Amino acid sequence: ENRQALRMVHSILGQKSPIFMGGYRIQSTEVERLSKVFAHQQVYLSNQSRLSFHLDWITADRQAVRDDPRLAETIIDLRTRLDYSRGNLTTWLASGFFRGVGDGIPLMAGFDYRLKENLIVKGDLQMLRPWYDPVQAVPYQSTYNRGSLSLETYFAQSWGFYFNLSQWYYSIYSGQDYGSRQIISAIVSRRLADRPEIYLSASAVTSWFAYADKYQDSDTRPIHMLDREMVLVASLRFKHWLTDHISLTLATEGRRDIVRALFSWYILSGLGVRIGKWVEADIVYDRSSEARTVLGGTLQSFTANIKVTF
Repeated sequence: ENRQALRMVHSILGQKSPIFMGGYRIQSTEVERLSKVFAHQQVYLSNQSRLSFHLDWITADRQAVRDDPRLAETIIDLRTRLDYSRGNLTTWLASGFFRGVGDGIPLMAGFDYRLKENLIVKGDLQMLRPWYDPVQAVPYQSTYNRGSLSLETYFAQSWGFYFNLSQWYYSIYSGQDYGSRQIISAIVSRRLADRPEIYLSASAVTSWFAYADKYQDSDTRPIHMLDREMVLVASLRFKHWLTDHISLTLATEGRRDIVRALFSWYILSGLGVRIGKWVEADIVYDRSSEARTVLGGTLQSFTANIKVTF
């Protein structure tokens, strides 16, 4: 009983304690590479409000391809966010600045609303965010605006459902319309076991990209996007705590793009470390046989994270 009470105290303290997160991520295809060093600090101002700071230091590299010269650029993306919670509703506002893909001051806002214990609705609006993925967009002072609305629900103890709608507007040369994208995604998941944790899920993602009038001719396009996707995915995820301090995560997916008549696979492996209730760290490697870009190829990434609760 004393150990259980102590765990409950640690959990309560951890919910309101300052948190620092940092790490490194690199993702690459045969021609592009994005390297990111990131840091995140979160502090509670009161029982209802918290303030967070997030910094991404990004290096974007691209080999010379066709008529595009080799590219190497450093991007800095700093954001500050204020969250306020009251009852079942959390709202947030954020801003900051970025440089390296042009310069800009983004504005962001969003909400999380718990309609029921097992039903959550989320929405956000992001204005003037830097667009650097694909790396091909970096030299054109590229930005995007995005609106998103999602629903999450859990039922019958072991089932989950997620649905998302998002609308993207892309600009180049600091404001010139380049095109828009719509994405619809849905995921159904089932927890098969608790120890070890085993999840099976099925999902579908469909998207459309429409170029602005000026870029209807493919010869005039500086950035090439997939016009249409409809991807069906079946995935299996496994996580097991080998000891009280070390966990192993494995995942695999099979993907079928109906529009492009293309099958691809995805694998993930990760190792986690937990020291007491206050320090968590993990390293993750994942690889996909299809990069979901016009140039195609494989996509792989390596991520190392650490989280410290003070």
